[in-house]
Parts: sequence; C-alpha cells; structure tokens
Amino acid sequence: MIQKSKLESLGELAAGIAHEINQPLGGISLLLDNIQIRAQKGKLTPEYLEKKLNKSFEDIDRIRMIIDHIRIFSRDQDMAGLIKMDVHEVIMNALGIIKHQYKKHDIEFELNFNCQEPFILGNPFKLEQVMLNLFSNARFAMSEKKKLLSKKSSNLHKKIKIGTYSDEKGLTISVEDNGTGIPKKLQKNIFDPFFTTKSADTGTGLGLSISYGIIKEMKGTIDVISKENEFTKMTLGFPIYKK
Repeated sequence: MIQKSKLESLGELAAGIAHEINQPLGGISLLLDNIQIRAQKGKLTPEYLEKKLNKSFEDIDRIRMIIDHIRIFSRDQDMAGLIKMDVHEVIMNALGIIKHQYKKHDIEFELNFNCQEPFILGNPFKLEQVMLNLFSNARFAMSEKKKLLSKKSSNLHKKIKIGTYSDEKGLTISVEDNGTGIPKKLQKNIFDPFFTTKSADTGTGLGLSISYGIIKEMKGTIDVISKENEFTKMTLGFPIYKK
C-alpha cells in the first residue's frame, strides 16, 4: 500500500515531467530545423554549427538531469543515510517538477525563504516526497473549495504559501493553502494510516502517514493548524544542522 501511494504520487507528476522534458526537446527540434535550412541554402558556417550544437547538448543535459532526478526519487530510499541538505534546494526541486501542472490549475505559489543557513540533516529525496504530498493535498483542498464556491458564483484565487525561518529552536518549513480546511474533530486523525477524507478512488490515506514517518526519521516534527472553509497550514520543524 505504501508503494501504491508512492506510485500514485509519481503518476500525478507525469504531466509536469512531460512538460519539463518537452521544452528542451522542442528546442533541439528547432535547432536542427535551423541547421538544415542553413545547410540547404549553403549558409552553414562552422561557427554557427558549433553554437547550435552546444545549445543542443545543454538541452540534452537538462533532459538527462530530469530523468535521473525522477529515477532516484522513485527508488526505495529506506537504506539511504542522512546527509546535510539545503531545504530551499529540496523545495525548489519539488516545485520544478509540478509548477507547470499546478499553473494549469490556476494555482499560485508564494515563497518566503527567511533562512540564511537553511541546512538540516536528512534525506533530500524523502523530504521532497513529503513536500510533494503537502502540495498535492493543498491542490486537492483548493480544487474542492473552488467547486463549492462555483455553485455560489464566487471565485477563489488559489494560492500555496511556502515559508522557511529559523531560530534557536530549529528550522521550520510551512506550507499553507486557502482550501477547504480540516474540521477540528478530524485534525487529530490526519496522520493515522489509511485515514482520508477523499473518496476511495482519489487517495489511499497513506500520504500524511508516510510523511509523518519520514519527518520522524529526521528527528523532526509535523503539525497542522486549520480552520474549516478557510485554510490549512502544515508546519515541519527540524534541528538545524551543526558541524
């Protein structure tokens, strides 16, 4: 069931990944067309060819990096050790995969990175899995709220706020959405395995349970503040990395 939940998450990312790969592929196709046209006109110089080939190699490297990243992310990371990592880099990697997909859903991201030394000890791919799960939950909550508001002819500006800050207690990551919120009586259950407010064909109820386990592995905490029909704010806390 855990693997099924992870595969569902990867399936959700497919559209975003395809877009990320299609952009450099389109660039390569256009460059080859330009080279062919110049060759037919006898205007293909060694300098022009070298310039275009170098750009093509850059696009190929970009595609390779995307594929490698997804391949590593999708592996079982249970045996991987904890390393020093930059939480800002992890967040941006997660956003890089889904930003185009979420843009199609009219979702705006607001970033407030306030950590000067955003380093913790952990597994970057597992933390990325946590972030993707939180983003997915936020998207679902906002989509559900928009459906409800559309019946009342109201509009919703869907926004996910991502913040980081640190103090003497540690480093904090927050993810806040303006979706349906979570009823107070259900908030104590959201990290329980198989607990979900989604329909059976929409989710397994394992996303937050797995995220909870990952955060605990990193000696961290995860908390929720939510008001029904207004917002949900998930807060992750970690010890700051010290040499």
